[in-house]
Amino acid sequence: MKGAGRFPAPGDVRTAVLELLAERHDGVTPQEMAGLLAAAFGRPRRWARSAVNALVAEGELAYQEQHGHTILTPSFDRPVRLSPRVIVAPPEIPCTPGPGTVVLRLAHGASFGTGQHPTTRLSVRGIDAALGEMALVDLGPESTVLDIGTGSGILAAAALLLGVGRGIGTDIDPCALDEARRNAALNRLAACLSIRAAPIEEIQGRFALITANLRYPTLRRILPAMRRLSASRGAWVVSGIRSEEMGPLRAEYAACGLECRWQAEEKDWAALVVAQPPAA
Repeated sequence: MKGAGRFPAPGDVRTAVLELLAERHDGVTPQEMAGLLAAAFGRPRRWARSAVNALVAEGELAYQEQHGHTILTPSFDRPVRLSPRVIVAPPEIPCTPGPGTVVLRLAHGASFGTGQHPTTRLSVRGIDAALGEMALVDLGPESTVLDIGTGSGILAAAALLLGVGRGIGTDIDPCALDEARRNAALNRLAACLSIRAAPIEEIQGRFALITANLRYPTLRRILPAMRRLSASRGAWVVSGIRSEEMGPLRAEYAACGLECRWQAEEKDWAALVVAQPPAA
């Protein structure tokens, strides 16, 4: 942080705020943020309050209700990079991606999966790693993805935009089903992404990529179904687990012959990419 003898540049304030939000697992209220900024930059609290208000007005920050309190979060009313190759953006905001980058258009709704929660960001990073640098899936028109508990459809859409040919997203929430279909159409994926109100036990076929951003007990319960639906050469991207649950889940997957190929953590949440061990 800069010392008290110099008025910080706007970019410094933005970076400081985002770092503070990343460090705090329980959220930061506007009042708390003003106090933290004032202390960090050696400026009056009224300056800090003005700096926070300016970042909200510029669309860098947004207010969110959490347990009866208002907290600050990074704003998703603008393009936000979730992984090296995936940017999520609202439908109406112009965004020109660089080479090798895709833009996933996502309409705001009530369903889970907007990129604001760490598990969504971790899942997209895992998908990017599995399909990109690790090349765990043979991409092309015949490759398939199954997204269990699809919510907004963000994970299935990311996989398709990164090169998977066809996909299925399942959910039991009617609101999620409607939003996932609208987001599929928004990204011109309606023809290759089927959104179904079906439990995993009713899904048939083999999938090169399976994604599931679900809580640990659910991931354990559906493990037999995931094994049944998994292609012999493919990968799973799972999140929704707490950091302390990562070890036990890895052990369960290892018992099934699956190897952890990637893992990451953010704010006490974790994600894994598992696959069959590489051929000797």
